[in-house]
Amino acid sequence: MSERQKKNKFEANRDKWDPLHSTFKWNIYMANGKILTGYSKHSVSNERMDKDILLQKCIVRLYNAGYLHKKSLGTEKETDAIYFYDNQKLNEPHFLVMYMEAYELSDIQNTKLVKFMSRIYEMMEGKRGYLNLIDDDKAKTGDVLALDKPRFPDISSLNRYCAMLIKNNTREKNEVDHFYKRYKELYLGSSKAEIKKARTESQKNHEEIGKNHLAKLTNKFQKP
Repeated sequence: MSERQKKNKFEANRDKWDPLHSTFKWNIYMANGKILTGYSKHSVSNERMDKDILLQKCIVRLYNAGYLHKKSLGTEKETDAIYFYDNQKLNEPHFLVMYMEAYELSDIQNTKLVKFMSRIYEMMEGKRGYLNLIDDDKAKTGDVLALDKPRFPDISSLNRYCAMLIKNNTREKNEVDHFYKRYKELYLGSSKAEIKKARTESQKNHEEIGKNHLAKLTNKFQKP
């Protein structure tokens, strides 16, 4: 999905928020004077169980949509600040304010959030990429969306697995959708004969590279 498609999808979902059941709420103060309000839950899907990860993903999505992004300076997306609230504690003030180059956090004892804020501002400054940006416990539980090896014998098994992940809120729907498409392309998009042929050709290429490398070494040591 392109950056433009991501932004369009985010904007389309703005009208589908679930204010009543959302854990988090935010107000985006735009440079043009507008104030946009958003929530962590959409009316058509459930929230993630881990609220720390939920908040981190919300912040990343806002940034990807252009808010607080340096590329948005001078455009309608130019942002002064984003205020975050605990939506279930209506009388409490904001707990986080994000500006383009700094942030304010009321609960500095929340080490997960403190470390995440350091990472995302490093990313916003161009000092790091998206890899390991969100503090997910993949290392402890194993990555349920791993693509390193085949795990499902047919499309029906893959369908049931992905439906289970979405139903249990194990991972967000867009992540599961991406995994579903990539897994099909990698392991279910070709016949067994085609996969076997591709592996055989790959093995032959490696053997040929090895022979060429050995020949070069032999010629090197045979020279006077």
